Amino acid sequence: MKEKNSFWCFLKKHRLSLLGVVFILSLTFFSGIFLSMQEQVHGRNPLVTENKESSRIAVTGKNYTLNYKQEEEYKHKQEKQEAKIKEKPSEPIEEIQKNQKGEEKKVTSIISQHVSGTQDGGEHPNGNIEESKPSQGEQKPNQGRPETGQGNQGGNGESGENIGGDEGISKLPEIICNLKEGQIVNGNFLGFTVQATTYKKEPLNSFYVIVKVNGKKLYSSGMQHNVISYRTSKELQEGNNEISVTATDKEGNTATKNYHVTVKKEEAQVEAGTMRVKLQADVLGLGTLLDEKVVFYEGENLPYVVDRAFKKAGMKYRYTGTFDYGFYLQRIYKPGITNGYKIPAPILKKLEEENCSWVGFETNSLGEKDFYYWSGWLYRLDGYFPDGLSTIPAEDGSEIELLFTLNNGAEYNGTWFSGKW
Repeated sequence: MKEKNSFWCFLKKHRLSLLGVVFILSLTFFSGIFLSMQEQVHGRNPLVTENKESSRIAVTGKNYTLNYKQEEEYKHKQEKQEAKIKEKPSEPIEEIQKNQKGEEKKVTSIISQHVSGTQDGGEHPNGNIEESKPSQGEQKPNQGRPETGQGNQGGNGESGENIGGDEGISKLPEIICNLKEGQIVNGNFLGFTVQATTYKKEPLNSFYVIVKVNGKKLYSSGMQHNVISYRTSKELQEGNNEISVTATDKEGNTATKNYHVTVKKEEAQVEAGTMRVKLQADVLGLGTLLDEKVVFYEGENLPYVVDRAFKKAGMKYRYTGTFDYGFYLQRIYKPGITNGYKIPAPILKKLEEENCSWVGFETNSLGEKDFYYWSGWLYRLDGYFPDGLSTIPAEDGSEIELLFTLNNGAEYNGTWFSGKW
């Protein structure tokens, strides 16, 4: 009797816990019955088990399937293409084209493309001076672009030309450089350009191109329209010099071309033409501050031309970067240069509408962060705004305009005005 009372006391004491256990067991039991009934009605989910009858090849297209024969043909074709991609030429391939009367032209292989060039190097007579910050805009089309439509001369190595056809495609990158094999360089300065593309005709930037002068790596001055610019002076030595250009694509395919140039440091540089340089501050009502026509020498880029114009006008200036890497005109110096300034009414209205920050100015110099916070000098070349002067070779007859802006070029680039303000 005592044991019976103890049992009921236990049930009474733990009745809530026991009810919970019973509820969980019942829920599990009935859930199993429900799922079993669903499987009988709808069948098993084909995604949770392997269906040996289904194709394992992903095929795009609506309502499209493959039978066994088509599937085997498709797999064979894919394997063949993959094997072709993995193939790499074990030695340079040469292309020989023969033109014979009464016979068709037959292409038997690939020739290592040689590169034509138009520039001999030259030394800058004045040298590099002081202290880059890129400017805005774009280069004039074809500015400094090497010719690609003609047969190339000079340079030894693989070009990576495509011979056509499905069975024989060179995977090597193509290198076009305007250096000439055996080129003579008067002075101690050489400028040249490189254009590299993959076998898919995709352009390669300077991160995928390595240039060495006598074994020392040379960094690019910049890139415009897929054309990379290079300049060198200190790496050159009297007499024979070797320049190597290597391009490697993302797949690891590599092509190299080697050039040999002869440097004659004591010889006078070759004059290449003349350019016009103008310095303007129309946004302050000050008009043209400098207008000079100067000569330039073979291999020079635009900063050398600008420097020569400032020196000819007797005007001092400060810049960041170097002539060869990221040149940026920071400030010019002239006594009383800002005297009598008057900002044109349309520009002043735009500055007020956009709540531009006034920061003051100096009397004897003009440069970045004068008058308004986003002010400074920008460049225009033959009507176009380049990405930076260091990247652009000098060209005979061109005109460089150095323009002062009060708000990141908004007065000139169409942001504020469609024409003259």
